[in-house]
Formats: sequence, C-alpha cells, structure tokens
Amino acid sequence: MGSFLLHESVFFLSGLPFIYLERAGLLSKYKIQTKNNTPTAQEKCITRLLLYHFSVNLPLMIVSYPVFRCMGMRSSLPLPSWYFQPYLVS
Repeated sequence: MGSFLLHESVFFLSGLPFIYLERAGLLSKYKIQTKNNTPTAQEKCITRLLLYHFSVNLPLMIVSYPVFRCMGMRSSLPLPSWYFQPYLVS
C-alpha cells in the first residue's frame, strides 16, 4: 500500500504546479497547441486518471506482491542510512 501511495503522490503532486500555471494563464504564450484546455476538461482528465489508478494499478500491485514473493523476491532488505557516511580511506 505504501508503494501505491508514494506512486500516486509523486504522479499527481508533480503536475499541480503546471495545472496552476496553466489556469493562471502564465503558460499561454508558450503553448503551441490550438486547443485550449478548460478547467472542466482538466477535471474530467484527473477523474479518469484516478479511476484508472484505483481500478487498474492498485489491484495489479496487490496481486503482484504475492506472485513476486512466490518467485523468491524479498522485501525485507535493510535500507541505507538516512545520513551521508563518507568512505574512510586509510
């Protein structure tokens, strides 16, 4: 579940600044497409993306975890430390 939440956070939060810039009109002078995206069209797109992510990605992640475990993959390896330790050469 943590992998799914991390994926969704990065996927959706990385686009928020661009949605804001487009809705504020700050990117219109750089736009090369002739079609303008209305807020309604953006909301429809986001709704479809959420539906896809929750109906396809989440079930696929839930099903693939036991399959990977049966294949011998481990998820309990230790994580690296959160602080930098330079190598000491003597």
